[in-house]
Amino acid sequence: MNRRLIISLLMLVSAVSSLVAAPYFEGSMRITFRDSVRGRDIPVTIIYPADGASGVSKPLVGTSTNTIPTFKVVVMGHGYQMPVTAYRSFATNICSNFQNTIVILPESGAELFPNHGDFAADMVSCVRYLQRENLRVGSIWYGHVSPTTIVAGHSMGGGAAFLAARTIEQDADLVLASVIALAPAETNPSSKQAARSVTAPTLVLAGGRDCVTPLAGTVQPIYDSVSSTCKDLALIPGGSHCQFADDNAACSLGEFTCRATIARPTQFERTFAYVNMMLRGSDSVSLPIMDTQIQTSLTALTERDIQVTAREGCIGDTIVFTTTTTNPYLQWQPGNKDGAQYTLIIRDTITRVSLVNTQCFGQTIANITIRGWLKPTIDIVGPLEICPDGSVVAQARATNATRIVWSTGEEADSIRIRSAGSYTATAIGRGGCQQSASITVTQLVVPPIPVDMQGDTVFCNGLGSVQLLIRPDAQRYERVEWSTGTIGPTLRITEPGEYTLFARVIPRDPNDCLAFSDTVHLTIRSIDAPVPKLTFQRDTLWSTPGESYLWSVDGIEIQGWRERYLVPTTTGMYRVRVGYDTRGACTNQSESFDVRLTSVRERRRSDVYRVEVVVGAVRVTGLAPLEGVRLVSLLGTPVASGFADQNGQLDLPVNVPTGIYVVAPDSRLAKLVLLQR
Repeated sequence: MNRRLIISLLMLVSAVSSLVAAPYFEGSMRITFRDSVRGRDIPVTIIYPADGASGVSKPLVGTSTNTIPTFKVVVMGHGYQMPVTAYRSFATNICSNFQNTIVILPESGAELFPNHGDFAADMVSCVRYLQRENLRVGSIWYGHVSPTTIVAGHSMGGGAAFLAARTIEQDADLVLASVIALAPAETNPSSKQAARSVTAPTLVLAGGRDCVTPLAGTVQPIYDSVSSTCKDLALIPGGSHCQFADDNAACSLGEFTCRATIARPTQFERTFAYVNMMLRGSDSVSLPIMDTQIQTSLTALTERDIQVTAREGCIGDTIVFTTTTTNPYLQWQPGNKDGAQYTLIIRDTITRVSLVNTQCFGQTIANITIRGWLKPTIDIVGPLEICPDGSVVAQARATNATRIVWSTGEEADSIRIRSAGSYTATAIGRGGCQQSASITVTQLVVPPIPVDMQGDTVFCNGLGSVQLLIRPDAQRYERVEWSTGTIGPTLRITEPGEYTLFARVIPRDPNDCLAFSDTVHLTIRSIDAPVPKLTFQRDTLWSTPGESYLWSVDGIEIQGWRERYLVPTTTGMYRVRVGYDTRGACTNQSESFDVRLTSVRERRRSDVYRVEVVVGAVRVTGLAPLEGVRLVSLLGTPVASGFADQNGQLDLPVNVPTGIYVVAPDSRLAKLVLLQR
């Protein structure tokens, strides 16, 4: 009950949003194209997502950024004596929620005695027309129409949708994704007969107060005839025949005696909820939304249809799933993997694996939960060197472990090692998961003790530290004496300067090995790393000076550019990280600098520029003012560089052997130029 309530509220919000404030600009156009095969002119209205303000014949969405998507086609058949304007809300809902979708509405079939077969053929012609436009250079649809088609319709158009769907499914060049029929009518030829040939996923909606195409006498027989194994019939209580469309007198007159008991916006909300879930591939399309009554043919598989090598394992292990079903439309989640077999690498303590029937609105048909156990972590600490006849203690530190077993056979957190060799500790945790770590202990011939150094020898703004550390066996050695007079295994240096350091290790037993550390020579420098400042001069961003520069825009590094200046090529938030020494140890990052380029300035970055050879120079024209240009050999050897003047021109002086060289302006494709002595 709670899930239904939540779904109902979500669908209500979605439907109201689509009716009140669509998140796109809506374009429309009316054209008439000719079906040359049938010798018939077909007027149509096309609704599509557009760039800029809504209106007639606006550019396609994405035109200004050259990212126009591929559009799926929804062809919508109108009801008897109903204008296509009655389906504007239907088309707007689809385009607002699915911006890679266009809706085409044939205006034919408006005669007093329409030929249903011709009208269905017109719907198919609409699909073929857009497929032809997809291939015609110069068309606004060129290269942007998907072969995927959804056939929809209301009343007479709903019946004709099944006639059109039968034809499309028999056409090898077209792809029928689904059928949406709103209160479909019986047609001549029979839509009920045509439905027997339809195998695509099908959604049929009916109104509980519909006396034009009543459920029992008209809609139910058509739905029952559909051969698809994936079909739903949603009955909206209180809904009428005409309220599947916008208000129009022609339809309302025909159902004068059977008025709806719910408002038109309410019927729209329920209708669009199911239409949108179907187009989105939701696994909730077969659930009752807002008291709608549902009939469905969907059947879910069970866990018995999936074989799995294990129900639990260690994180990082592999588990293989296998299904024996022959359905070719199955997909495994997570990962969107096809096939009868699926391999999962366990990455979480709980993982839900689902098998999805992609042909059937994304209906999840089986779920299996896999338990993952954390592998233990382990490391070994302790001296790695021993004097002759000496010993060291190896300590294993582990997490998520119930016990630790050593390669010596001992089961303990630590062991004493008396001879050189390799030693392994294995941590064993829940579920049998285990992890090992190894150390190698060597015998000292000359017993210097290595010094570990932590920290950087370059201090930034005077801040930093270098820590020297030696690790003698506490049971063997009494104390550590550093050359500075500091007692203890750790020596911390916090001031820049020149240092020569070593430590002497005093054993507890005077007869034991006396150890000295390696001598460490340190030069610690301090470098200022101020916050760089960005300034914008004409079209160029300049940073305050440093040793190295790493530019980024909107958090993404700009590859291949390491200069102090940058000519922005796109609108965004620019930052630079400046290094203040050659190793880049001291860096600091600027504040974000908001650069807003007009479309003209952005387009100029890709304008064609010209390269010509003049006396003693290579002349480059058509650049942006202050745009940088480099002239290099084919081996990458720099020859000359410079910046364009205010007129976008630059002369690069050359005195080089005959050969081919590369002209490389900032943010443009490079060109080759032949230079002759």
